[in-house]
Amino acid sequence: MKTTDFISQNRVGKDGEEFFAKHYKEYKPIKQEVDRRYDMILSHPHPITKHTKVEIKVDTHDTGNVFIEYYTERKDGTRYNGGPWKAKEINADIIYVLSKYETISWFDSVSLCKFIEDKNYKLVQRGHNVDGRFAMGYQIPVKDLEDGRIIIEKVKVGVNGKKIKIF
Repeated sequence: MKTTDFISQNRVGKDGEEFFAKHYKEYKPIKQEVDRRYDMILSHPHPITKHTKVEIKVDTHDTGNVFIEYYTERKDGTRYNGGPWKAKEINADIIYVLSKYETISWFDSVSLCKFIEDKNYKLVQRGHNVDGRFAMGYQIPVKDLEDGRIIIEKVKVGVNGKKIKIF
């Protein structure tokens, strides 16, 4: 199992947040420094979900799957929710930036959690952090996440840097 470190993974996350902010300027996203339970606060809510908080996750792989974190477990056995389950706790939307595909997918966290739970995907472990933490989650085919019942919006960033709306 691959061991990761916080610094390199944190850089990947920050790059994803910057990518989102650059392509969703109309929401005037601001990096959240005070309440670190979510990544950004928006100037106005998404018209469908009515949420102003977003949690942003980045997947840099090109496997046709996305790892969606369910929880992280610390070395002492303490668990805390991750991904859409974390976002659901705080009434935030969840954004997945798939950097290899140059896409941004926007989900209502409650709908995404229910979709995953109803599908009975297999729970898998992904990586160990150097501090002993590890993440549990689901490897979900990218195509499954394009289900119109759960995806709110998906854009691809074109070669000219313009958003091309897919959903």
